[in-house]
Amino acid sequence: MVDLLIVGQGLAGSVLAYRALQRGWTVHVVDNNYASSASMVAAGMFNPMSFRSVVETWEASQNHTMMLDLFRSMEKEFGVKLMHDLPLVRVFPDSNYRTKWDGKADSLKWIEIAKDDDSVRAPFGTGTVNGCGYVDLPLMLKTVRDALIEKRSFSQQECLAADVVEENSVFSWSNVQAKRIVFCTGAVFNHPLIPIVPNKGEVLTVDADLPNDRILNNGKWLMPHHSGVFRLGATYERLPFADGPTAEVRDSLLRKIGEMVTADINVLKHEAGIRPTTPDRKPVCGKIADGMYVLNGLGTRGVLIVARTVSAFIDYLADDTPLPPEIDVKRYTEK
Repeated sequence: MVDLLIVGQGLAGSVLAYRALQRGWTVHVVDNNYASSASMVAAGMFNPMSFRSVVETWEASQNHTMMLDLFRSMEKEFGVKLMHDLPLVRVFPDSNYRTKWDGKADSLKWIEIAKDDDSVRAPFGTGTVNGCGYVDLPLMLKTVRDALIEKRSFSQQECLAADVVEENSVFSWSNVQAKRIVFCTGAVFNHPLIPIVPNKGEVLTVDADLPNDRILNNGKWLMPHHSGVFRLGATYERLPFADGPTAEVRDSLLRKIGEMVTADINVLKHEAGIRPTTPDRKPVCGKIADGMYVLNGLGTRGVLIVARTVSAFIDYLADDTPLPPEIDVKRYTEK
């Protein structure tokens, strides 16, 4: 009998399993190795700013602090390098945007005042954002999976809600029995009242003769990777969308980045993943039935918000601490 049966070993399921084990809980994780999940494809980038209005993202400081604590804890425990800090250089689209940026530079701790930058195509200048970078998600997922396998706490199989049998408050699936079950299944999660909205993102892995000490952003981003390549993305496409990567998106990404850099870009890989998003762009977690829970909808800022979301969810499971209303699944199920 385990404390938690976790369905899905993407970003949410992996962090939940890790934090649950730290609390001394027993877990079993089941995952079907869904290759097009967001966690498998995503660049893992984190950025505390929203550029459209030049504002901090939701609860940026607290999310950022808890993110650092989470991934540094993982690095220390497993002896791996997961976090890669990089400043982000935002290329301004026009002079009005530069004025707006400078008007907020004194009050926002993340951004520096605008400057002229002749290292990129930026006729209206650039602004630097600190506190950015990326987490090596493929390595994190593999590291957590290997630790679970070593504990005999992992199954690579399909697990549907219909496959789970509940009797006397005990959930049984395959040869696993659990006190509680948590669905962290990303965009494939299906519940009549919970609007998990699939959002397709395409990302390129490219080779380019460019500086590798900063992320560039002009509406799309070009991010150096520690392996020596660059990641280029990303797109945000709601249903209906075509399966897999598309030539049209590849070409549009290359054109957009070509507005910012002059270097030749050689495409090495083109991938597409499906993000789980919600209408209000906040995650959903909480009870969906007695003993059954959801932790999902991390969306495009999953790396930045996962630590705080999982922490609140575990406190809720452990002590019945109320979830923050902005992430509580009740905002959909009790309308």
